[in-house]
Amino acid sequence: MALKNREGFGTKIKITHHGLSQYQYFNPFRGYLSSMEPRMLFGIGADPKVDSLEVIWPDGKRQLLLNLAANTTIKLDYDNSAAPVKTVAIDTIAFHYFEDISSHAGVEYHHVENNFVDFKVQPLLPIMHSRNGPGIAVGDLNGDSLEDFYIGSAAGHVGGLFIQQPNGGFRQGNVLDMDSISDQMGYCCLMQTRTWIWTFIVHGVPSKD
Repeated sequence: MALKNREGFGTKIKITHHGLSQYQYFNPFRGYLSSMEPRMLFGIGADPKVDSLEVIWPDGKRQLLLNLAANTTIKLDYDNSAAPVKTVAIDTIAFHYFEDISSHAGVEYHHVENNFVDFKVQPLLPIMHSRNGPGIAVGDLNGDSLEDFYIGSAAGHVGGLFIQQPNGGFRQGNVLDMDSISDQMGYCCLMQTRTWIWTFIVHGVPSKD
């Protein structure tokens, strides 16, 4: 790369192995004045090799490596890249890694935020802390050895309680008439004894002073 980007920040890597694909964007930063080790790690399970490794450098140049053995470290060199060539798109079968089963599982909950804007009170905040919710906590609330969960809410709204059923689905439980003047973000601690099940719900809201 040019001297302005010697580490290749912004490079995109795509690998394929055994019909599967993985993608990473090289950006080893995780916070203010902090950095991760400048490497990218791909896990391919028991597959003995990577069929192809495609590199897209920040300026658009590309590099392709084939049949790479597993458990090896590859050092990429920008000088081995070339300008992209035109390719013809082909139809592929879409593979869905996730599927929305909320309705099938009986989990019908829609979080509603309030209109409070933190920046109007504290302009130097990096993010709006009042938008960190909703929190969620999991535990056996009724003593049937099944995990239930509670979803918090924004100020002025009521959270959702969901009780797990033997078939793996959930039914919505009754929520106590709790004080809703503040956000429910980090709030739930569950403790069970022989005769009682205790549920602690703590409200929290950024200071407006």
